[in-house]
Amino acid sequence: MTAPTPTSCAQDLPRRHLHVIGDGTERRFTRGQQRFFAQDFAGAVELLREAAARDPGYAGISCWLGMALSEAALAQGATGAAALEGADAAFARAIALVESQDDVPRESRAYDHMERGLAWLDAGRPDRARVHLEAARERDPDNALVQAGFDLLAWDEGQRRPEQVLLSGFDQRTSRHQARVLVRLATWLAEGASPGPQPLAPAEPGLSGWLEQRGRRRNPGRLSQAEALLAAGDGRGSVSVLRDVDPADDTERQRRDELFQRACELVVAELQTRLAAPGARDEARREQERELGRHLDAVGQREQAAQLGARLLAAFREAGCPLDDLNDAQDAALWVAGAALAAGDPRAALEALDEAVSWRPAHGFPELDRLAALAHVDCGELPRARWAFQRWLGASHLLADQVLESLTL
Repeated sequence: MTAPTPTSCAQDLPRRHLHVIGDGTERRFTRGQQRFFAQDFAGAVELLREAAARDPGYAGISCWLGMALSEAALAQGATGAAALEGADAAFARAIALVESQDDVPRESRAYDHMERGLAWLDAGRPDRARVHLEAARERDPDNALVQAGFDLLAWDEGQRRPEQVLLSGFDQRTSRHQARVLVRLATWLAEGASPGPQPLAPAEPGLSGWLEQRGRRRNPGRLSQAEALLAAGDGRGSVSVLRDVDPADDTERQRRDELFQRACELVVAELQTRLAAPGARDEARREQERELGRHLDAVGQREQAAQLGARLLAAFREAGCPLDDLNDAQDAALWVAGAALAAGDPRAALEALDEAVSWRPAHGFPELDRLAALAHVDCGELPRARWAFQRWLGASHLLADQVLESLTL
């Protein structure tokens, strides 16, 4: 589920305040929203303040200014009331402007209160968040986004178990809400929690049956085919078949994982033998190393994969970041970062990931963002983790039953 784009936020449309799209105020407002989603919060604040100065009665600008100010403070490590010192006044101004207008729909009346509540929730003040979320619910009792805020509030107050929040309509939430859930789950797991088997959402009665039917459609005979290929010594063929298997239940998932492990080990042994033989051309050798790294990572031999990844990244850097090798560079960065995270060194993981991110095209290689989010959680940088998860979710459609798997290396 993608993050909202600056020009598609429906809650602002009723409050466009007598401006023509493209005039000075609107240009600054739109550019400020773009800076906000690019995580340039200082730039967003500057542009939104300029827009607000041009039209002090434009409620939408004041609300976005509050969001940008709160994110800027959180990015600097502020918490509690200090994080919302300037933002809360901007939210209050937006709310007062909206309440003074008779023609504003109820969802727009609820929106500013909800964003104000979420900002307090992000700042670690659930008591203040409740006040504003209650105000949002009074204005729009059926608003699903407001209910999502209450789900997070219940988690932070210890009134609901994490899996209950996870399964409460996760698939229908925006990526901003989903990212907040993932940060809480990742933190919970990092603190040593054991979630056990993950159930399917009771709020989505059709999901379990749909997944089971999808498994039957996609898997008929595939596991047996993979096993036969493995018995014949064709590890690559078995891996190729197993990548398309979508398990219908835990038993099938366990069988697939066992076969995949054995098939990857067979490929690793073959590649190691070929690489040890003299006479291989440099180009062929590099391709074999890349394939070996992928399979080493797949079977959990992260240290060896990371050593290969470091060599590939060095070669990629020396060659001037050729576009043809971007996929391999991404894989190499993921091996290095995964090994660093497993070894308890999230800063080293972020160094490798940041370098790979600097090479990638816009919105490319979202898996880098997923691993970066986990590294930020380990560093205690929860606002940065939330934004990294949001970027990853913007390129993914994550079902509730896939969430916990996404939070593992």
